[in-house]
Amino acid sequence: MSAIVEHMGKDTLRTAFATADAAPATSATEQVDFDTVYREQRGRVLATVRGVIGASDELEDVVQQVFIEIHRCLPRFEGRSRLSTWVYRISVNVALQHLRKKKRKRWLMLGSAGDEDVRMVGEADPTSRLEGRALLREVYRSVNKLPDKKRVVWTLHELQGLAPQQIAEVLEIPMNTVRSRLLSARNSLQQDLKRRGIVGGGRS
Repeated sequence: MSAIVEHMGKDTLRTAFATADAAPATSATEQVDFDTVYREQRGRVLATVRGVIGASDELEDVVQQVFIEIHRCLPRFEGRSRLSTWVYRISVNVALQHLRKKKRKRWLMLGSAGDEDVRMVGEADPTSRLEGRALLREVYRSVNKLPDKKRVVWTLHELQGLAPQQIAEVLEIPMNTVRSRLLSARNSLQQDLKRRGIVGGGRS
């Protein structure tokens, strides 16, 4: 679990918010709203950012920027979309902005799936667990080669479990575009995995 959640206290986060947002301090009600969002949505933010930027030493910084943006925009949230959709949208936008600023994409996938996913792979069999982790690492290496737009759609659908309609709402694009990007991403992944001999049909 990211240190942004486990090691950075809320007091530290609020100090960052005060620095980043020159607006007057929030009211008690607004603060409660933010605490609720932080508590209920932090897992979603972590997983989404990690899916977009991959394993990175800067993961904590990007997640913190997401919460800073959530804090800044929360008073203007009008409930026109579901809160989770709104949080996904901010998480994706901040993560993509991070990638664009870096101008290079470094996705070192060792352990990028996180302890939660690793525990799900062959928990009773150490050999299966290692094989599953190795396969997962290879899948993420292929995912890293996808263009940003396709990788975001793939991440939201395959890792976060969002339906195409939900992804369309998060990214504010037509659902047919979501389906097209998802299909293209899946095909590209399958071809790359085959080419590298990770799944059947690749080079001998």
